[in-house]
Amino acid sequence: MDALSHIVVIFNPNSTGPSKEKAENLRNELRRRHVAIDVQLVQTEYAGHAAELAYRAASDYERPLIVSSSGDGGYNEVINGALRAQMEGANPVCAVLPAGNANDHRRATARRPLSQAIEQQAIEHIDVIKGTLVGALGETVRYAHSYIGLGLTPAIAVELNRTSLNRLKEALIVMRSFSEFQPVEIDVTGGRLVLDSLIFANISQMAKVLTIAENALPDDGLIKIVSFPHKVKPFLLYELIKAAVAGTRGVSSTSYSFTAVKDMVLQFDGEVVKVKGKDQVSIVVKSHALATLR
Repeated sequence: MDALSHIVVIFNPNSTGPSKEKAENLRNELRRRHVAIDVQLVQTEYAGHAAELAYRAASDYERPLIVSSSGDGGYNEVINGALRAQMEGANPVCAVLPAGNANDHRRATARRPLSQAIEQQAIEHIDVIKGTLVGALGETVRYAHSYIGLGLTPAIAVELNRTSLNRLKEALIVMRSFSEFQPVEIDVTGGRLVLDSLIFANISQMAKVLTIAENALPDDGLIKIVSFPHKVKPFLLYELIKAAVAGTRGVSSTSYSFTAVKDMVLQFDGEVVKVKGKDQVSIVVKSHALATLR
């Protein structure tokens, strides 16, 4: 296996978490461990910049490690830039240094401290989830490292991820989301579905507290599909509480397709992508597509 040639750590200087501080600490720790690989810290300047920086790093270096000092959303940008370069022949490795609020991906997949994994060059391959949107304006492709979701559950997860959690804040966020929420409608083979939530996952938890698919694994070549058919809100609340306390077991698959009936949003690891009514959406798992350290 090719040895790492460079390390590029991407951080957001305006992050709500200690993104820059953690990036600097990682560089110092690697020096202490005498890791003889050049470490470059690069800051983002605007939304979407991390994807551009990751693409450039993946394209410029022979076998770069691209580290996102961020939460799940920042890491989503990084893997999308890196995978775009990979399709053009690049050979990147990606990892996340948890500096966000929830850090669901790192919590679900970590095996050892990141500095130790870098020192050992413990490269593994995990799955990613590919979402393809086809509509009047053409085709859009985006990848997720942890989940793609639509409906209420991802919306609550994103809101929970934006702030430090306590029970009062959780309750207020859920109440506000309930008051504003409308079910989503999709057309699938066999008919129309009206759903409160639909999630495609390869990790087990979202937003620290919601166990979306307790049998989900990041490297088994499968996605877990968890659906919540539309119900009156007291029953939906019961299902969410059950997911938080006891978890759910997703249905295993490698793909899923649907057509949006009305405008909606898809959330890729918390990053929002707008979908127009009549857009066709295809979700597939790309087995072992992402080289990573964990």
